[in-house]
Amino acid sequence: MKVRHGAWRGAWRASGTDAAPLEVLRDAAFESDDHAPQDSPPQALANEREANVLLSIFRTHYGRWIGIKESGEEIWDTNTVRHPLLFTSCCLIATRHSSEPRPHPEANRLFLQAKEQLSVSLLQIRQPLAFFQAVLILSLWSTTAGQKPLSLDSWLITGYALQHSLVAAVFQGHDDRTASEEFAASSVRNHLCLSHLHACISTRRTAVVTSSDVEKGRQLLNSGGSSNFETRMVAEFALYWILYEHGISGTLYLPRAQAALHEWKREWAGLLDQPRHQLLLMSYSFGQLLMYEQSLSSKSAAVRESLLSEMLRLSSGIMQLAIDTADARTKHLTDHVYHMIAFTAVTALRLMSKYGENLQVGRDVRQMETLICKIVEWLDGIGPDSHTGHIMSDVIKATQRKLGPRTSSSTQELSPVLQIEAANLAVPDLFAANTAVFDWDAIIPDWPSLDSLDVPAHDGNFM
Repeated sequence: MKVRHGAWRGAWRASGTDAAPLEVLRDAAFESDDHAPQDSPPQALANEREANVLLSIFRTHYGRWIGIKESGEEIWDTNTVRHPLLFTSCCLIATRHSSEPRPHPEANRLFLQAKEQLSVSLLQIRQPLAFFQAVLILSLWSTTAGQKPLSLDSWLITGYALQHSLVAAVFQGHDDRTASEEFAASSVRNHLCLSHLHACISTRRTAVVTSSDVEKGRQLLNSGGSSNFETRMVAEFALYWILYEHGISGTLYLPRAQAALHEWKREWAGLLDQPRHQLLLMSYSFGQLLMYEQSLSSKSAAVRESLLSEMLRLSSGIMQLAIDTADARTKHLTDHVYHMIAFTAVTALRLMSKYGENLQVGRDVRQMETLICKIVEWLDGIGPDSHTGHIMSDVIKATQRKLGPRTSSSTQELSPVLQIEAANLAVPDLFAANTAVFDWDAIIPDWPSLDSLDVPAHDGNFM
C-alpha cells in the first residue's frame, strides 16, 4: 500500500513570557534536533504486510480510544481501514511506539502525509466516523506524532472536528445501526470532547465544548456497555470541565473551585477504588496544581508559603504516582499524561528557583531534587527514543540546566543524566533564574494557532 505525501513545511514562532504550559514544553524541546522530522521524498511502506502489522499494533494498544475492540472477530487491516487519514494516523502512532531500537524509517514521512491529509480534510464537510477517529488519534498523540510538543495543534483540530460533528450523519442516530455502532460513535465524540478540553486547559484557550456535551457524555454510562475505561473517560471529562469552568472561562475563585473538585471526587469515589484509577488521581492533582499556580501571585506572604508547600507536595505526588504505578500499559498512555508529569517537574524546578527564600531549605527540597532526577531516568526508560517520555525528559533536563543551582547544596550532586550540553536544549526566558518578577496569572498567550496547519486562521464559522 502506497504512502503518499506532498511537500509541507511549518514555521515555528517562539513564545513570549506569557506562555501556557504546553507552549512552554514545546519551546523547551524545540532547539533540540534529536527528534526533528525532515522533509523527505515520497516513499511507500515496505509492503501491505507491514501495513497490516502496524494496524494490528495500533488496534491492540490504542483501539479502544476510537471505538475498536482490542481483540475479537472484527477485521482491522488494509482492506477495512480505507480512509486515508485514519490509515496514516494509525500507522504513524504504531511506528512511533515500535519496539525496535531504531526509529521506523517511514515515521517522519507518515507524519508529513498526515499533516497534508489533515489540512485538506478539515475543510471538507459531511465527514464519516473514520475522519473523527483520525483526528482523535492525532490530537491524543500530537507530541508523539511530530516529536515536539504542539507539533500538531490539538486544540485547533479537535475544535474543527467537533464543529464538523454537528452536521455529521454518524452522530445523528439512525435506526439501521446496531447498538454497538451507536455506542462506538458516541464514545469517539466523547473522547474528542475530552481531548479538546485537555488542550484548552494546557494552552489556556476557549473551548467549543459546552456543559450539554458533558451531560451527553454521562449518558454513555446508561447504555449498559460502558467498561471501566469508558467510565473513567466520562469521569475525566467531568473533571476537566470543572478545571475549564473555574480556571479558564472565568475568574478563578479558589475556595469555590476547590469545593467543585472535592464534589467531583466524592461523586466518583467508587471509581477511585478500581483499576487504572491512578490516572484520574494524577489529573485531579494536576488540576489542583494549576489552580494554586494561578492563585500564587495574588496571595499574602504567609498564604503564599502555604501554597508553595502544597504545590511541591502535589508535584511530588504526581511524579511518585507515575513511577509507582508503571505497568505494561504505561508505554501506551496518551501524550497528555506525559505532559502532566513533565509540567509538574518543571513547575517544581521553577518554584525552587523563584521562591527559594520562601521554602525551607533542607530535607524536603533535597527530596524533590532527587525525585526529579528519578523521574528523568524513568521517562528515559520508557519505550523507544521516539516515545514522548524521552521528549519530556529532554524538556525537564533543559529546564534544570537553564535554571542552574538551587537553594540546596545537594543540587551539586545531581545525577549525570541531567548534565547535558546547554547548546542542545533551551527553555523560554520565563524559566530563567534571573527572570524579572513573573506574573503567574498572566499566562494567556497570543497563540500562534496555525504554526502546524495550513488552514484559515480565523474562520468565522469556527467559534
